[in-house]
Amino acid sequence: MIASSLLTAAARAEEDRDLPIEAEVPATIIVGEGRPYIELRALAPVQNIKVSISRAGAAAKRFGVAKLGEGGVKVFQWSERPGIYTYGITVEGKRGKRVTSTTFDTRLAYLEPIKMQMSRDHVDLAKRTAVFQMNHPAARATAVVKAPDGSVLARGEETYGDAAPGTPLEISWPEVDGEVGRIDIEAHSSAGYWVGMALLPWSVSIPHEEVEFETDRSEIRPSEEPKLDRAIELIHKALREHGNEMVVQLYVGGFTDTQGSTTHNRTLSDDRAKAIAQYFARNKVSLDIHYRGYGEEVLEVQTPDETDNPRNRRAVYILAAQPPAISKTVTWGAWKRLR
Repeated sequence: MIASSLLTAAARAEEDRDLPIEAEVPATIIVGEGRPYIELRALAPVQNIKVSISRAGAAAKRFGVAKLGEGGVKVFQWSERPGIYTYGITVEGKRGKRVTSTTFDTRLAYLEPIKMQMSRDHVDLAKRTAVFQMNHPAARATAVVKAPDGSVLARGEETYGDAAPGTPLEISWPEVDGEVGRIDIEAHSSAGYWVGMALLPWSVSIPHEEVEFETDRSEIRPSEEPKLDRAIELIHKALREHGNEMVVQLYVGGFTDTQGSTTHNRTLSDDRAKAIAQYFARNKVSLDIHYRGYGEEVLEVQTPDETDNPRNRRAVYILAAQPPAISKTVTWGAWKRLR
């Protein structure tokens, strides 16, 4: 008898008479936890057992064992690349003088450890949707929306009908009253594995008076320090009022006007953002602090080139649980952690 979920009742009945062997092929194996295999178990003595395993695009794999006594077990393994395969399997054996065989199909998902991919561009907080991909066949996903203090505001759930690995999958969540601190997304594969990811949209922009730097300089003059001291008070106030349940960090971004070359302004804005970040670190801002410059490429006020405009010489101070997306057009550079 060959035991397989794809065999018909008639086939099983015939095999009960002809070939007293149970065969097991797993439905799912994770790479690193094992290799594809077929396990044979004899319900009565069988001799000269042969197994042929074939799939599209590959040579058939052939195995054999001289005999199995009643209750005997034999396992045959083979190598595969990760993927989802349908195999045609033939098992042949001899009882007494009679040689009989049976053939069945089975499906194996040989998968890498489960992973989820989601880019910032595929998260739309205004529409309350996120699109992600999995490397396993997808069954369902849930989204749990939480406030900054960790309390649950809403839940959403989607099903995907065993969508193939790599399929774009959308999850949405209800509109909520109150501030959203994080959105926990948990995706489940058809094989019972799961993976999670957290969206951390919470952020607070700290209002402040802009530091005025000397032309083409990044040093903070003593006359400008009171402006930063007042910003520090507001940073501490925001920390007391928001996000107590999350690990937040401070992000300092710098910007210039359009005077000077683009390359020069990138460097200048980066140096000025770093100078402000260093001042905060020296004056009782104990958070992790990150900084980066955006040069003249994210203007507050659109101006022609070589225009002196004080409103474009600015900085942002943002408390956030993850790096804020200030600009989608600036692809150079990255947030740098202050050491």
